[in-house]
Amino acid sequence: MTRTIAASAATALASGKSKLTRCLRLDLRDDTSLGFTSLDVDIELNLGDSPGTVTYLSGTGILPSDISLSVGLEADNIEVSGPIGAVVSRAAILGGRYDRARAYVFDYDFGSSPSIIRLLFGKVTQARIEAGEFVLEIRSASDAFNQTIGRVFGPMCTHELGDAKCTAVVATYAAEVASVTDDLTFDVTWTDSPAPTVSDLVNGKVEFTSGDLLGTLPIEIWGFSGSTITLYSPTAELPQVGDTLTVSDGCDKTRATCRDRFANMLNFGGWPDSPGTANVVKYAIPGSSA
Repeated sequence: MTRTIAASAATALASGKSKLTRCLRLDLRDDTSLGFTSLDVDIELNLGDSPGTVTYLSGTGILPSDISLSVGLEADNIEVSGPIGAVVSRAAILGGRYDRARAYVFDYDFGSSPSIIRLLFGKVTQARIEAGEFVLEIRSASDAFNQTIGRVFGPMCTHELGDAKCTAVVATYAAEVASVTDDLTFDVTWTDSPAPTVSDLVNGKVEFTSGDLLGTLPIEIWGFSGSTITLYSPTAELPQVGDTLTVSDGCDKTRATCRDRFANMLNFGGWPDSPGTANVVKYAIPGSSA
């Protein structure tokens, strides 16, 4: 696949004496932009869009793979790896901070006529840890055409509470970690008033707003009693006393909850009168009414 590049960059490449470094910019869901470079010094670059000037860090020690560019609906892809450290931490990888981040991959010629060669725009489709290193798998926007998208037919609502199809207002509550039992259970002190009730937080979510877990994906609540929260899945690192978090309302996806608690029945996204599995797979038996 061809790319149009600046005349100065083309001249440098043709001479065989270009000074290129591979760069990666990630725009995270919390509006933070992170820059990485394979160069041995930090560089500041502006790609001409909304984050403006971003510092591309050399201390991350990234090692980009070969980049695969294609024609048609096949997705362009690249993997970027490097050591776990202060910038790319274990908690950030396992907690999903980089999942679905917008990714810009380009080469920067830092020679006498600096120029940028744009290579790939896409998203981080997988962030994982292998042999003590982080690996970011980046695929271009055409990867979306390879995904099956549809709705599940059933009695429960398929919308996410508060999304554009649901439209219900989601209440949030600020809290602070008071004590920690393990990576699933901890006690909180509510800094908002009034505090939520048990029914408020059925299937609610917890998102940390400070500490090592800042920026990790929200985790669904398994159980709540007074000030003790138990999560469905473990946090990437143990929460620390004093870490702040936001706890949001949940919904059990039933018609009764949508009607009685949220008064949102017009936007209910389920089929409560649909037959159960036993009726769907039922077959006629000769000589009976079944």
